[in-house]
Amino acid sequence: GHVSLGNYIAQISGQPQTNDTQGDCVTMTEFEATGTDADGIVAGQGCVYPADVPTVANQLEDAGLTWGGYMEDMGEPCRHPAIGEPGNEAPVEGDQYAVRHNPFMYFHSIIDDQASCEANVVDLTELPAALESADTTPNLVYISPNLCNDGHDEPCVDGRPGGLVTADA
Repeated sequence: GHVSLGNYIAQISGQPQTNDTQGDCVTMTEFEATGTDADGIVAGQGCVYPADVPTVANQLEDAGLTWGGYMEDMGEPCRHPAIGEPGNEAPVEGDQYAVRHNPFMYFHSIIDDQASCEANVVDLTELPAALESADTTPNLVYISPNLCNDGHDEPCVDGRPGGLVTADA
């Protein structure tokens, strides 16, 4: 799909895009489920899925395995807008993090466990320490560059050219 969020949601949960996720969830809204099919696909609308909608993160934890989401420019761990707040913040110089490129923030099973969320969904600067040894490397590492380094913005708010030039660099 296009735009981004619906694809990221599908990557970690298998859930297809909705009208809201297809539009990058301009406002963080609760997902209002209207049913679930035999394959576990939840019908409904909204942005932040109920706690009983599984993700790869939940499945890894249930199996005793580890995971980590490393988001460039995220700053504080588990950073996301509150329900009802704007979900599509504009990038500013020094902070080009986009919550819409961080699918973990759209699942109550992750954001409602603050300690786990803060331990697992962190700024990209935490990745080198995690990769120091096999014992500290999560079983799943999910990386999301900021809006400039992912080639999204052109030009970038910090004056770099953006697009594929910056992504390739």
